[in-house]
Amino acid sequence: MKQRLLTVMLLMGCAILGVIGFFLYVGQDKQAPKISVKKMDITYREGDNYNVLLEGVKAEDNRDGDLSSKVFVDRIIPTEDGKAVISYGVIDDSKNVGTATRIVTYIADAQKESNQDADAWEQEDTGEGTEGAENKAKETDQAAEKMEQANVVPDIVLSTGQAVIPAGSEFDPLSVVAGVSDETDDPNALLQQVTVEGDYDIYTPGDYQLNYYVTDSDKNTSEVRSFILTVQ
Repeated sequence: MKQRLLTVMLLMGCAILGVIGFFLYVGQDKQAPKISVKKMDITYREGDNYNVLLEGVKAEDNRDGDLSSKVFVDRIIPTEDGKAVISYGVIDDSKNVGTATRIVTYIADAQKESNQDADAWEQEDTGEGTEGAENKAKETDQAAEKMEQANVVPDIVLSTGQAVIPAGSEFDPLSVVAGVSDETDDPNALLQQVTVEGDYDIYTPGDYQLNYYVTDSDKNTSEVRSFILTVQ
């Protein structure tokens, strides 16, 4: 009789601990805030204040409410077509990170380009005679060739290298892509060519490695960026 009573008491204790553990887990804030970006025609000039980039950008969190004032510009990735991919971020009180991107018209610093052209002209003007000019021209061609080769490969940028989600919650692999760029391809079209390699299971706790890369229309492939998804 005493043994049966002790067993019942142990089972009740385990049940109570299980309920307490469940409510503690549910009470944890694991949901990242959401950033909404209003569709607008925005032009950003290199070096200007970020205020213009934050127009029409809002953030909302399930626990902390309106976080629009805490949204920040994480990265500005210029492309070859006069555009730039703007990466936004926001962090709630539980250290969950929300991200979003927007494409804007981008104007490079004309003064910087002018100074670079002037420096190049001065360097060419220091050549001694025909031989010096030929050597400078050869060096310029080699530099241009190296730059051209470097720009052939597209690039992909991730907003973070790791994320933690509770088991059973949804996860979109493309949500961590902050932006893509290429010498010739439009960023919007290039986003459709992002490849994510690696398996993960949102119902099974563990660490899963995903590898990201993008391929342009000329079949050039970017460097592989690694991302760790932790399911708890």
